Amino acid sequence: MRLTGSYVVEAAADRVWDALTDPGALSRCIQGCESLEASGPDEYSAVLNVGIGPIRGRYNGSIKMENMVPHESFRLSVQGSGSMGFLTGTADVALEEHDGKTTIRFESDSQVG
Repeated sequence: MRLTGSYVVEAAADRVWDALTDPGALSRCIQGCESLEASGPDEYSAVLNVGIGPIRGRYNGSIKMENMVPHESFRLSVQGSGSMGFLTGTADVALEEHDGKTTIRFESDSQVG
């Protein structure tokens, strides 16, 4: 499943970056994320409850932040497995600041099997 979109936040890019790279805030941004705990630098153990089409389940896995350009962009890579099968995905996130507001653009692709 492929998703794209954008949000405008009334905050500078450095504040938005700090929020998106904080595990507590990041977990609230990931649909179906039940828990997110640091397991290494820019890596997290996660429990996700997600579904795509008729396939729905609970997955234990990892989320890694990659290709980080502070205050500008990063990629999230997700891998998980559960009783229903597997989950993989990526999300590219870009920040663009104008007049004290930041546009967050994302492009994501995920597979469940």
